Amino acid sequence: MWDRDTPSICVALRGLVGEEVTVKAADRDLHSGLYGGAAANPIRILARILADIHDEDGRVTIPGFYDGVEETPSQILNSWQTLGETAETFLGP
Repeated sequence: MWDRDTPSICVALRGLVGEEVTVKAADRDLHSGLYGGAAANPIRILARILADIHDEDGRVTIPGFYDGVEETPSQILNSWQTLGETAETFLGP
């Protein structure tokens, strides 16, 4: 949270992306006891889509998502090291 006594450095701003996803499924309930799981459950499909948007390192897996995004120059990365900030001190208790 911002306060007047804590210095901050704004290095980038994030935007928002909105999208609509439609998962089509059967027009009636397909009970797993009758269909043995052969018919995919739409909510499980949607959950998998959402779970797969990021990889284990938090990077977006959507093809082309990072197209046109430049790498942070090494000069800037090196200058961040001089701040003496750690994840623990930045994020707090």
